[in-house]
Amino acid sequence: MIKINLVPSRAGAAVQSSTKSSGNSEIQRKGLVNLFLILIFPAALAVFETQTIPQKKIEIQRISKEKKEIEGINQRATVAREELKKIKEVQDKLNSQISVLEGLRLDRDKEVQILDLVQREIPEQIWIQSLDIRDRVLKITGFSLKDSDISLFLEKLSKSVFLKDISLAKSNQENLPKIGAVKKFEIVSSVDRGVF
Repeated sequence: MIKINLVPSRAGAAVQSSTKSSGNSEIQRKGLVNLFLILIFPAALAVFETQTIPQKKIEIQRISKEKKEIEGINQRATVAREELKKIKEVQDKLNSQISVLEGLRLDRDKEVQILDLVQREIPEQIWIQSLDIRDRVLKITGFSLKDSDISLFLEKLSKSVFLKDISLAKSNQENLPKIGAVKKFEIVSSVDRGVF
């Protein structure tokens, strides 16, 4: 028969206990190493976060501030562009009005000089019934006692720098009360715009 001693002996227990304790200490050491390795990553992450997150927040605030400033500048630039566009439209309108007024001034000066020319060059035996200047065309309607006076008037007008293509459009005999037989004439000429 075999006898088994179930009671641990002191010497065997000491060997077993030292084996168990060295096994336990090895397990504890490995557990501590594993625990250290597991805890080191979150700790390093926490340190990293405490170091970089405030800097990143400051940078985000700075970038947000710059963004707001740029948006403000863009908004002011948009308003300025709209105002500039309105000013350009007003300027174009004023320039067109100025050019119209300048054209009217030149035409008025030319018309005054043409009237002065007609008044200076008209023979004594001719009287003017109407004088019309439209669309750069001068039309003079009048009466004369003799054809030679009409010819002389045409000749004097043709020497003017303001008039070109002067022609006698109509000439016919009419009887006027208290005067008798007269020549009614119509002279047509184009007004030269290039003189002014």
